[in-house]
Amino acid sequence: MVEACWSGYPVFFFNLAITARPPASIEEFADEVNAMCAWAAQRRAPWMFAVGHETMGSLLPGTERCLDGLGLVPMMPLTGMEAGELAPPARARPAGTWLTEADGSIGGKILRLNEAAYQTVLAEPGSTALEAPDWWRAPQRMATLVAPDGLPASCAAVFGVDGLRYVAFVATRPDAQRNGYADAAMRDVLARSREAGLQRRIYLHATAAGRPVYERMGFSVTAEYTVYVRREFLAEGH
Repeated sequence: MVEACWSGYPVFFFNLAITARPPASIEEFADEVNAMCAWAAQRRAPWMFAVGHETMGSLLPGTERCLDGLGLVPMMPLTGMEAGELAPPARARPAGTWLTEADGSIGGKILRLNEAAYQTVLAEPGSTALEAPDWWRAPQRMATLVAPDGLPASCAAVFGVDGLRYVAFVATRPDAQRNGYADAAMRDVLARSREAGLQRRIYLHATAAGRPVYERMGFSVTAEYTVYVRREFLAEGH
């Protein structure tokens, strides 16, 4: 009922548990999640638990209380979305500096942008594989970063998952938001990943702030989630 996708990297959204099938009861759900918590505790890495609203069905109203008793607290809502063809862009491509996965420093820049955008600490500099110069490699791991004023403003990445395109690490520096930079970064990396041979279909998980941006780009909703994290993880200021 609960499945894990675990990298072991010290970045919470690289270690994910998710409700994969409906539980028979809230007691079964609690037992499964408790076992997941024990398994994750041995691995000493931050992680998050995505509860699918449709998967939980009629048990959803009791989920938060159950998870609170297990030390998990809600962090944010997420919306699963998908698209085939994107709507035409509303703005011209921004001028400035554009970096791709060919730049050996792009991993660190992407992490720092995401930390600024989401106001959280993701990882200590140099502690994750994605900061290594050879980690980014087309077509399976591609990224675009736009710096219109010489400073990193927005970024987006595409990962090849079973031949499909999964969008991640979309972030914009707070003082650079609402200028179309995230839209431009996404379109660039999506176009290049398509040219590199990945399939047309695109998937992502949107925050509440990102959802309207993606809807304007042509994405449609496929599922709703609430993401939970360990209480002590939030208490540490992440």
